[in-house]
Amino acid sequence: MEMKQMSREMVCRQCGKTLIQNKTGRRRYFCCDPCRRAWWREHPEELHHSPEATYIITCKQCGKQFTSYGNKNRKYCSHKCYIYHRFYLEPEVTEDVKNALENKKLSELPEELKEQMMRILEDSGQ
Repeated sequence: MEMKQMSREMVCRQCGKTLIQNKTGRRRYFCCDPCRRAWWREHPEELHHSPEATYIITCKQCGKQFTSYGNKNRKYCSHKCYIYHRFYLEPEVTEDVKNALENKKLSELPEELKEQMMRILEDSGQ
């Protein structure tokens, strides 16, 4: 009886803490979620992704290319780009930002938005 329990005992892949396996269910490899996330972040080579489900997409906001696994409909590389595109580039917001730029009140805008708006103004010929 004791031998069975010893064979079901393992250590956490991340921190080395002893794990006691349940008698039923999936085998545990990590002691907690933070250890699990940290281990997968440090070992991306262990992921077995299908090449057919990996898509190269250009971000609608910043123009950078990024890979998306399993979702060919993604438009943004990050949540930050989504927020900027959705809320800072709406027509009425863009007018407010253009007015701020024209009135030389750049200090009122976030640094990344300043650069973005300067590019937009240059592209539009203003």
